Amino acid sequence: MKNWKPIVGACSIFLLGMIAGGLITAKAIQTRIRNVMKGGPDAMEALVVDRMSSVLGLDAAQKEKLRVIAQDSHGKLKQLRKQVDPQAQEVLARTEADIRAILTPEQKEKFEKMVAERRNAWGQLK
Repeated sequence: MKNWKPIVGACSIFLLGMIAGGLITAKAIQTRIRNVMKGGPDAMEALVVDRMSSVLGLDAAQKEKLRVIAQDSHGKLKQLRKQVDPQAQEVLARTEADIRAILTPEQKEKFEKMVAERRNAWGQLK
């Protein structure tokens, strides 16, 4: 039983390493997602094309054709969003109003803060 301290120490170091690695990985993923979102659709297209090119082993000609396909799809989706976004905004506005209707004054205050923070965060990403 004299060896329990080194064993516990080694296990603690291993566990702390796992936790630190997980936190660093999560932060790196979060940063990459935020950077892609800040870069907008062009950054997303580039990410998709690069990822698919890497996984599929595309040559330069295939990669360029994929880029054209991605740009075409983006244009079509942008047109679709122009049609759908007003309806989605209406649904979200009604949802917020329905939520406000069931909240106490204190909860409404917290809810308004949550909504403002979300809108601010999304606004910064655009």
